[in-house]
Amino acid sequence: MRNLMLGGLMAATFLSPAALSAAEIQNVRIAEPVAADAGVAGVSASAAPDQRSRRGNRGNSSGQRQNARQAQRQTLRQQARVVERRQDRRQDRRRDARQDRRRDVRQQVRQNYRQEARRDARQDYRRDVRRDARQDYRRDVRQDYRRQQYNNGNFYYNGRSYNHWNNNWRNDRRYNWRGYRSSNRGLFSSRYYSPYRNYRYNRLSIGVVLGSLFYSSRYQIGNPYQYRLPATYGPYRWVRYYNDAVLVDIRTGRTVDVKYDFFY
Repeated sequence: MRNLMLGGLMAATFLSPAALSAAEIQNVRIAEPVAADAGVAGVSASAAPDQRSRRGNRGNSSGQRQNARQAQRQTLRQQARVVERRQDRRQDRRRDARQDRRRDVRQQVRQNYRQEARRDARQDYRRDVRRDARQDYRRDVRQDYRRQQYNNGNFYYNGRSYNHWNNNWRNDRRYNWRGYRSSNRGLFSSRYYSPYRNYRYNRLSIGVVLGSLFYSSRYQIGNPYQYRLPATYGPYRWVRYYNDAVLVDIRTGRTVDVKYDFFY
């Protein structure tokens, strides 16, 4: 019995370290998967923020690229607008310059045309007036020579001799021109154009000598009785001088008789 107990104690002694080592090994084996699981969980937990940061960086980089593209497009649009404005300003300046040149050329052409037309008109008018004056003078002289006879300074008209103008017509009622004018105002109202440029009206008196153009055929009164004036004879002619009726000796241009304010 004693031997059996000793044997049991020895067996327990020998078996207790082995049991302890086996228990430790089993605990290690059980702890290894737990540690492995914990390590995987730690790795996965640490990897998740890295992935989020990389995704955020990718989103930020794509947004920056889009902003850069938009800024570049906006810059290109602004540059294109600046170029268009420059081209528009150039076109406007060119168009305005062409219009100004055309307007200046037209104005110059009109001015030159007007100046030439006025100069030609003056020259033609002077030439015509001189030619008409010469022709009228020659014709009047020939007519007077054929119709009248001149002897010792006396003029013969209808068989009568005159050496000066007879002013007795003023007392003849047939020549009441004032009363006739009051009922025929249209006949006495017409505009007068002086034959000489820049010439002003001067009140004439008997004996004043007029220029030849003042008593040319253009200003002569062809039918004196139409205005209730006496008929002329010899070298005498009724002419209109502004609003006056003047009797002129066409040989010398000397005024023989004057009726002031005869016309309107």
